[in-house]
Amino acid sequence: MRVPEDDRKGLERLSRKAAAWLLTLVVLTAAATELPAQLFRWRDDEGLARAGKNPDEAPLGARETMTGSVRVVEVLDGERFRVEGDLVVRLIGLDAPDGALSHDEAATVASRRALAALIEGKDLELRFESRLRDPRGVLRAWAIMPEGELLNELSIAGGHARLIHQAGGLRFRDRLEAAEQKARTAKRGLFAGDDASPPPRSLVHPFTGFALGLYAQDPEHDYTPLLREQKEIGARDLLLVTPWFMDDHKATTIEPMPGRSCTLATVARTARQARALGLEVGLMPIVLLRNPDRDHWRGNIAPADRDDWFDSYGEFIAAFADIARDTGARMLMVGSEYSSLEGETERWQEILRDLRRRFPGLLSYSANWDHVQALGFRDDLDAIGMTGYHSLTGRDDPSVAELTEAWRRLRAKLEAELDGHGIPYFFSELGYASLDGINRNPWDYVSPTRTDPQEQADCFEAYLRAWAEPGPLFRGAYYYTWWRNDDASDERGYTVRGKPAEKLLRAAFRGEFPSREH
Repeated sequence: MRVPEDDRKGLERLSRKAAAWLLTLVVLTAAATELPAQLFRWRDDEGLARAGKNPDEAPLGARETMTGSVRVVEVLDGERFRVEGDLVVRLIGLDAPDGALSHDEAATVASRRALAALIEGKDLELRFESRLRDPRGVLRAWAIMPEGELLNELSIAGGHARLIHQAGGLRFRDRLEAAEQKARTAKRGLFAGDDASPPPRSLVHPFTGFALGLYAQDPEHDYTPLLREQKEIGARDLLLVTPWFMDDHKATTIEPMPGRSCTLATVARTARQARALGLEVGLMPIVLLRNPDRDHWRGNIAPADRDDWFDSYGEFIAAFADIARDTGARMLMVGSEYSSLEGETERWQEILRDLRRRFPGLLSYSANWDHVQALGFRDDLDAIGMTGYHSLTGRDDPSVAELTEAWRRLRAKLEAELDGHGIPYFFSELGYASLDGINRNPWDYVSPTRTDPQEQADCFEAYLRAWAEPGPLFRGAYYYTWWRNDDASDERGYTVRGKPAEKLLRAAFRGEFPSREH
C-alpha cells in the first residue's frame, strides 16, 4: 500500500521527534550516571529538551533560559571558580580584586577567601545571558546558592566585590546596585576604605605640570627622583601615563605587557609618593598596540567584537579608577584618542556610570587634537581633555612671533568650538620633540631631521604667550614630558629636562612671564 506524500512526511517528522526525545532521555540518563555534579539543560530550536556537559552546544536563542548544575572544586579569586569537569565560571556583574587587575594584594586574598567560604565544595545552579563567555573565553554566569540566594548579589552585599557593567545584559543589575549601595553605606569589605571626603569635582585652577609616562622596563621602578625634580621647578600637577596593550587593531582584550607596563602596585605607589610631595595627581591609562603596523594606532582600532572590547576596557579602566580613589587622585582620564570608537556614546556612558560609583573625583577624556568635536559623551564629563599636537606653521624655522600668532588663531578656533558647551577644557598632552621643523607636525617625532632643542622651546614660549590670559573655561596644560630614557634619544625626544624649554617652563611655573622680545 502506498502512503500519501503528506502522510509520509508527517510520519517522518514524528519519527525524528521520537528519536530526539529518546536521545534526550539517553543523554539525561548518561549525564546523571557519569557526571551528576555538572549538567546543562536547554531546549533546542524545535523546543525539545536537551542536556549535556558543554554549555556552548546550546543555540544562541536558548542560552538565556539554560540552566546548569555544577559542583565547585576550587575558588580562583573573588569572581571565578572551577567546577567538576575542569570548567571555569566567572560571576556576571562582579569586579573583585584578582591579582592582574588589582593593586592591593591583601584585598585580593580577602576576596578569594570570602568567596571560598561561601561556595567551595557546594552544588550551585547556574543561569546565563546570551553572551556565554567573557573576552578571555571564561564562562559567565549567575549562580544560585543551595538556599536559593543569588551568589553574585551576596558577594557584593558582603563587600567582597564591586559591580561592573558588562555587555550582553544584566538582568539582576538593579539588585546588584542595591547590594553595592548597602555595602557602601555599611562600609563593608572593599568599601571600608572609601574616602569620606572626596576631592572637589570643580576645576578652578589651571593645570601646571607634566604628563609623566611610567615607561621604565623595570615594572617596579621607583620614580621618586623624577617627581622631586618636577616639584623643585615649580610644577603643581602631575598626570601619570600608563600603557597597556592590545595585540593588534582588531584585538578585543587589553592586558599589561611585560617590559612595557608597570604593575598596578607601582602606579599606586607613585601616585602616593607624588601626593606626599604636594603634587596634585591625575591618572591617564592608555591602550597601545603590541604589534602595530604603519596604518594603525589606537586612534583607528577596529575590534573584531565591540562588546568584548568594551567589556575588557571596562575592567581595565575600573582598575585605574580604584587606584585613583585609593590614592586620593584628583582626576582620572577615562580614555585617550580612541577616535574610531568615540561614536559609541551609550557604551561610554555605561563606563562612566560605573566609574562614578568607584571614583569621586574628576572624570575627563583626552581627545586627539583634530577630533574634539566628535565626543558624543562630552556632557557626561567633568572636563574635556585634548592633545595639543596642532600644526603651527609650514616652515621649519619660524620665529616665536609667527608661532605665537599661529597659537592665537588656534585659541580663537578652540574657544569658538568649546566655550559653548560650558565644560572646562585643557590640554592633556602638550609637547614638542627637539627637532627642526617640529612645529609643522608636533606628533611626528621620527622625522629624519636635525636636532633642535631651541625650536622646542620656541613652540612652548609661543603657547605661553598666546594663552597668557585665562579664558572662562580654559584650564591649562600638562606638558609632555619629564620622562627620560637616559640615552641619546633624550636629546631629540619630547623630554624638556636639561634643555632651553626647561628654563622657560620653570619661569612660567613661578609666574615669571617670558621676557624675551621679538
